Amino acid sequence: MIDITFQPTQLVIDQISSLSIKLTNSGNKPCTHINFRLRLPTQIVLLEGTDKIDNAKIDPGQNIIHTVRVRPKQVGSWFIRSSSFSYRDSQGQSQHPSPLQYEVKVIPMILPTESREPKTIEVGYADEIDQSMRDNQLTSVQDMKHHELTKVQSCSIQFDVFLCHNSSDKPTVRHLAEELKSRGIVVWLDEWELVPGRPWQEALEEVIQTVRSAAVLVGVDGFGPWQDREMRGFLSEFVRRNLPVIPVLLPGAPEKPELPIFLKEFTWVDLRSGISKIGLDRLLWGITGKKPIG
Repeated sequence: MIDITFQPTQLVIDQISSLSIKLTNSGNKPCTHINFRLRLPTQIVLLEGTDKIDNAKIDPGQNIIHTVRVRPKQVGSWFIRSSSFSYRDSQGQSQHPSPLQYEVKVIPMILPTESREPKTIEVGYADEIDQSMRDNQLTSVQDMKHHELTKVQSCSIQFDVFLCHNSSDKPTVRHLAEELKSRGIVVWLDEWELVPGRPWQEALEEVIQTVRSAAVLVGVDGFGPWQDREMRGFLSEFVRRNLPVIPVLLPGAPEKPELPIFLKEFTWVDLRSGISKIGLDRLLWGITGKKPIG
């Protein structure tokens, strides 16, 4: 007998997510010629993977997990169904179980409600710092006492581009960031902006939702684990607010890079021959939307 389960039971609208179908043989003999077809509702779009399993075999007590990538388009409760499902049991008899249906809820994306207006506090000595901190409900007064400061300003800078990269490409990425900075671009680079001792995930979430563009950098080692998560966040922002997402091939990237299927739709910038003026001009064009002259 074949048992089927689905995961997860909840998705977030416009977020690219994994949907897994698990088929388990709960009997004591092999099941063969397993065929399964997945039918998604129109409110959930298949982005990557196939919607079918053909001629699979599962031994007793074993299972197979089939995963696809999807993007929900509408909030609500929707049903994922099997359009066909069949297999041969231990006696070689064809079995055609009743069509399955699985309910999945699509929930809204929850965005921060706090104001993004720049907050600037003019301060002098420790007593003034204490008063300013209390007025703004900050809790780190003791850490700043006995220090003379001229200004404390929250991280409310409007960044032009976020450099999404694999840490193994850091030297090249740092060089690229300096080149962009010299051309007047306000760059978000992790080592420049993440404050030691602060939760860096929160900083990433904020900048992903406010930055004007994202450059997804692909080097010799491909995508890093956190780079992949950042990229998916930027693709969601592309859907939500038409954020420019620019694939950039760094020096050392393969001749035929394997880009994720949903990133291939974007026009890339090729820097494999080096960080040249022509390549930087194209990247600047993608960031600002204005083609450099000359």
